[in-house]
Amino acid sequence: MLPRARTAAPGSLSDDPVVPLLPRSRIVGLAFGDAQSLRRGGHGDPVGSRPYRPGDDLRTIDRHATARLSSTSDDDQLIVREHLAEERLGVGLAIDPSPTMSLQAPELPWLHKPAVAVELGRVVEASARRKRLPLVRLATLPPDGAVPSLGAGSIVFLVSDFLAFPPEEAWADAAVRGWDAVPVVVQDRIWEQSFPDVAGVSIPLADVSGAIRPVRLTAAEVRARREANEERYAGILSALEDLGLEPVAIDSADPERVFEALLLWAEGRRNGARWTG
Repeated sequence: MLPRARTAAPGSLSDDPVVPLLPRSRIVGLAFGDAQSLRRGGHGDPVGSRPYRPGDDLRTIDRHATARLSSTSDDDQLIVREHLAEERLGVGLAIDPSPTMSLQAPELPWLHKPAVAVELGRVVEASARRKRLPLVRLATLPPDGAVPSLGAGSIVFLVSDFLAFPPEEAWADAAVRGWDAVPVVVQDRIWEQSFPDVAGVSIPLADVSGAIRPVRLTAAEVRARREANEERYAGILSALEDLGLEPVAIDSADPERVFEALLLWAEGRRNGARWTG
């Protein structure tokens, strides 16, 4: 089990709560070369040996294999080790700029999604800093152009309510880059994941453009909205899981709740399981 809470000691790399950032790929090498690559080269895991070729790094010469082969032949035979290249891992954070991510004012008693994004960013940044990994804040997903700081295996958090589900090209782009995408589903538990019993009561509702108008719903309309919201929420989680992802569900801006959600996600990874809320 991971600790329920962990805060760095005063004067250390971070005084903020941190969670283990566990990539799906096996970790090899140092902090600046974390993930196993499909390319050969560098000084990661040895994958075989071959005869020396002009231009090879002399540091890769296998002295023991060279001595054994040379002792059985008339000529000196240099043998070099081939290694898997090391890729630089990073941590990415993309905040969905959709209008539904900023509908509620912070003083209202409902989920304030920008506060969730800020708190999650604080924990992720502190966690990346603890591992001496770069944190890259992405304005869009897929991003415009290359992102050198995010190599194959980098963990990229996508924070969204997913009411507007990302297009297929966003997921395809992340897969091509070899990123470990982690969707963070931020929805109000009462008004978005479900719907309260407000039949006959005039309530202010906002549409996707942000315009607010008073609405009086019947019992049948309330029931239909509740069923539609619950079906939509379950469908979002199911669609993300069908993509082979591990959605993290957050329905509170309370810092402890945000931290606990990330901690449970990390615990699921360490135990080889998935956690979806």
